Amino acid sequence: MIVIDDNTLNINIDSGLEEIIFKNQKSDTAHQEALAELKDQLEGKSPITESLGWENILKPHQLSAANAMTIPGLRGICLFDEQGVGKTLTTIAAFDIIKNADLIDAMLVVAPKTLVNTWIDEFGKFLPGKYRLINISGNKLSRFRASQKSSDVYFITYESLTTDASIVTTLLRQKRTLLTVDESFFAKNPNAKRSLALQAVRSYANRAFVLCGTPAPNHPKDVISQVDLCDEGFTFKHFQSTDNEDLDRLNISKLLDSRAPIIRRTKLEVLPDLPGKQFRIINYDLLPYQRQLYDEAKKQLVLFLHKLDNSTFKRELATYFQKRAALLQICISPALIGDQSIDSSKYVALLQLVDDLVKMKNEKVVIWSAYTKSTNHIEKLMSNYEIARVDGTVTDSDARTREINRFQKDPNCKIFLGNPAAAGAGVTLTAANNAIYVSLSNQVASYMQSLDRIHRIGQNADQVNYFFLIANDTIEESEISRISRKHSAQSDLLMDLADPSIDLQSAINELR
Repeated sequence: MIVIDDNTLNINIDSGLEEIIFKNQKSDTAHQEALAELKDQLEGKSPITESLGWENILKPHQLSAANAMTIPGLRGICLFDEQGVGKTLTTIAAFDIIKNADLIDAMLVVAPKTLVNTWIDEFGKFLPGKYRLINISGNKLSRFRASQKSSDVYFITYESLTTDASIVTTLLRQKRTLLTVDESFFAKNPNAKRSLALQAVRSYANRAFVLCGTPAPNHPKDVISQVDLCDEGFTFKHFQSTDNEDLDRLNISKLLDSRAPIIRRTKLEVLPDLPGKQFRIINYDLLPYQRQLYDEAKKQLVLFLHKLDNSTFKRELATYFQKRAALLQICISPALIGDQSIDSSKYVALLQLVDDLVKMKNEKVVIWSAYTKSTNHIEKLMSNYEIARVDGTVTDSDARTREINRFQKDPNCKIFLGNPAAAGAGVTLTAANNAIYVSLSNQVASYMQSLDRIHRIGQNADQVNYFFLIANDTIEESEISRISRKHSAQSDLLMDLADPSIDLQSAINELR
């Protein structure tokens, strides 16, 4: 880990760059003063400054955030607004303001591969031709050559940054740079390679914007490394982890509230005209053959667990999760565990629901499926519909963008079939106001992100609906409860306003 003190930063670059020492340009005092101004701005106590015409483009909450992000002396900001509030455009506006004030030379955007085109498209839409944009992509040589070109904005994926940290730091040494980290939950583990690469790059940036709508999907500690990227350890430099998870959660929440440069607004706060959300669980019984397979697999898992104690269980986690996943897959279709039959009561329930929404009501539908085999089944079962598909099989960014645009713009394309891990972040699917979950991602962050693909700026329906197909008396019932608890825990940590619309937990409680 890179250690930063108040005056200097020492860093060794393994690639052969000589050791350098340079001054930390933002003292604790200046940052603390900027934090006070940030609080005043967000509370409406400070006037909005001249914003290069952005006041005619941005919504009020976006303009407020963009101005706050430009406060002098601030080391950076964590823009943790809920998904669908408009973080990308807000950040572009903040960059434009800072750049025109001659406070930086360039911006480096680190983003998941699936979102780089979204950034480039947004620049083209709102600032056409104003800035030079370079995507650091392709093979090693292509990425090196791209990094050597003069530009105002550079884009790079997490994967490329991990292998090209020395190239990127060389670039940042030559410019006053704003670092923007999009979907920062990818860097929630401070010891992961991508996180270490970001820490190295952050050392050379003048300011950092850290963007994420789901910064703590699994544990409150997830947020620490993301905030550290933003303020170089200012918020959590005295935090000491304990063995008491509840105490840690309380201490982290207090530090976020008192010291962290965070902007967090939910759609309920800033987009009151968005439609309400309705969650509905559709229960079904497994087919007799599915039930037989499920009960046998469950019995094997129980026998396996009874042979373990706490210490051996930790060593056998991979086997446990594999056996557990088999139960979830059987609930979808026996074919997912290698059986010859794809017959499934879940598919029957899905087809009935889609026919009701698409054929009868003429509405568009998003279907989420976490397994490629199941996605293939669904695509075949619904061959009479025109389908747009984005999952792990769609690796080309341009092809992915075409599929999304086709669903959004083509009235004949009624179904979007996606995997939450591949299409759950940064995607707009507001042509639909219905989402169906055939299976749930084991990554809670992906699930949280997927919810907001249809519930975001641009949604004009009276209500958005979420349908969860859950097999009776199976592990799916506990899985959906687990995800709901994780979602609520993050909301509590970030002190989100309670949503009065019917949420997932309410839908679960109705069945008890």
